[in-house]
This record gives sequence, structure tokens and C-alpha cells, in this order.
Amino acid sequence: MPAELRTPVPVPKRKTETLADVGVILTDHVEALGKANGKIVATDCILTEAETGKVKEGCEE
Repeated sequence: MPAELRTPVPVPKRKTETLADVGVILTDHVEALGKANGKIVATDCILTEAETGKVKEGCEE
């Protein structure tokens, strides 16, 4: 399993002073969630192939 898939996805810490700051923080979290979900999908692809010997549909070789 690649080390990159075993590391947390960081979210920058930001000060919240305005409503615009809240929007930036929400964007940070949405981007981090997308990256984390991508890691989960990649991990599933690797584990499925290791367990079954077959490439799961939707996973690239």
C-alpha cells in the first residue's frame, strides 16, 4: 500500500473573522474531503485486486 494512501489529508487552519473566511474554510474542507475519498477509492482498488486477483471495474491498471 503506497504511503500516500496511508496519510491523513490536512486541512489548513485559518482565522475566521468574516463570512468570506467561512466560505474559504468550507472550500478547504470540501477539497480535503475529495482528496480523502480519492484515497479510499484507490485503497479499495488495490485491496480488491489483492483479494480477488481481478481489477475492479472503474479502477485503472
